[in-house]
Amino acid sequence: MALLSRDDILNADDLTIEPVAVPEWGGTLNVRTLTGAEKDKWEAARATPDGSPNFQNVRGSIVALCVCDE
Repeated sequence: MALLSRDDILNADDLTIEPVAVPEWGGTLNVRTLTGAEKDKWEAARATPDGSPNFQNVRGSIVALCVCDE
């Protein structure tokens, strides 16, 4: 197995979109992988000024980032 370079990692086509059935809504949603930067930004938005976690709307906010068109 070859040793990966920084460019190999940064240029990898590793962000996927997967259809997820939601029978409660009668259809399917496309859910995509978040980039590391997107996940970091989302996690930072979950913290209060004193650094403790803020769980308000945690599920809705992650769904809003991950659900996408084709």
